Amino acid sequence: MKKFAFFLLFVVFTAFSITAQAQSLDDILKAHFEAIGQEQMLKLQSVQFSGKVIVQGGMLEIPMTMTQKRPGKMITESSFQGQKFIEAFDGSKGWRINPFMGSPDPQAMTADEIRSTKMQADMDGTLYNYAEKGYKAELMGAEEMEGSKVWKVRLTNQEGEHFTYFIDADSYVLLKAVSKVKIQGNDMESETYMGNYKKVENMLFPFNMETKMQGQVVSTVVIEDVKLNLDVDDAKFNMPGGAPAAESGKKPAEKEKAKPEKTKKGKKGKK
Repeated sequence: MKKFAFFLLFVVFTAFSITAQAQSLDDILKAHFEAIGQEQMLKLQSVQFSGKVIVQGGMLEIPMTMTQKRPGKMITESSFQGQKFIEAFDGSKGWRINPFMGSPDPQAMTADEIRSTKMQADMDGTLYNYAEKGYKAELMGAEEMEGSKVWKVRLTNQEGEHFTYFIDADSYVLLKAVSKVKIQGNDMESETYMGNYKKVENMLFPFNMETKMQGQVVSTVVIEDVKLNLDVDDAKFNMPGGAPAAESGKKPAEKEKAKPEKTKKGKKGKK
């Protein structure tokens, strides 16, 4: 009888814990979206970030510009030693130009690369409407990160790839993201730390993003300017010589240059 009573309590407690965790996941995501101004972001038709990429331990600084446009288009442009680098996604196909890889001609991305680039092109962020995008979400609980409490939320796609997001329990901004993806059959893991959050038109954007692989810093992106609702031609995202991208059916509201209003620093993870 005692064993049965204990088992019954265990079942009830477990069921309650699962329900509470599911509710907590919704609450955490809701607070996160409110913190970053998600509702305002949904109104954007395009956004352009310009700044620099720092590589090789700070020895090289490469100017870069990343432009996103609905629905799901993105192009990143940079230049080095007179050569231009481009990575783009037109909503269905991805391509790049990298002269240092042996050819100045545009090259189509692989299916694995397209899957990753498509995530980057999502102006709303992967966490927003994650289920509609084919992800399963799980609240992994809380942990300490540089002395502060963070919530861990993990998304899993249909390929079994994992994306874990570390959300500050006080400010509810994203501090860290860990990606475990498959590239040409090999598992690849990377960590990206977000910081130096600044408000732009009531939206928070990280102006500093540091990426590590195997514990080593591979790049740091420093944003210097953000422009909203630029009038960007869809043809800009098309692979030269390829088929045009699908029309978005929407026109940007107006051309606007947004000035950062104030700084809200995020916390970086342990180095």
